[in-house]
Amino acid sequence: MQYETIDLFPLRIGHCDACIQCRSDVCSIDDDMQWIVQRIRSSDALVLACPIYFNNVPSKVKALIDRLHPFWFESLSKQACISYILVAGRRSTNFLGVKEVIKAMSYTMNLRIMDGIEIAGTDDGVDQSTYDGLYLFGTRFEDDLNR
Repeated sequence: MQYETIDLFPLRIGHCDACIQCRSDVCSIDDDMQWIVQRIRSSDALVLACPIYFNNVPSKVKALIDRLHPFWFESLSKQACISYILVAGRRSTNFLGVKEVIKAMSYTMNLRIMDGIEIAGTDDGVDQSTYDGLYLFGTRFEDDLNR
């Protein structure tokens, strides 16, 4: 399986200004999002991996999600899928809100949503079971893709 990692944090991703130019043309904001959208269009699967801040995704990830608006008008034609790896420092973190955002994103983009993994309590450190869980997630994800 080939994969590409895209680190959003050094990229320029502006906030959507709701101009709706993306309905008939490319986004009016000149930043790295056009490149990201092309990478998404050419992929078979997306894995959103991010930390959780105050029970939500970081602002850069939220800006990315908001800028996926063109997919409302042009769904991916192939049956691609999406999954997630969510990591939170506190053990008491609630992942439900983030999972609902991912669910809405999958609906918007016509992506099949797959089980993800939620890791809480990393402020206390991680142990071998965390790594084992990530390995199992990756193995299961690859198996599901090959079906």
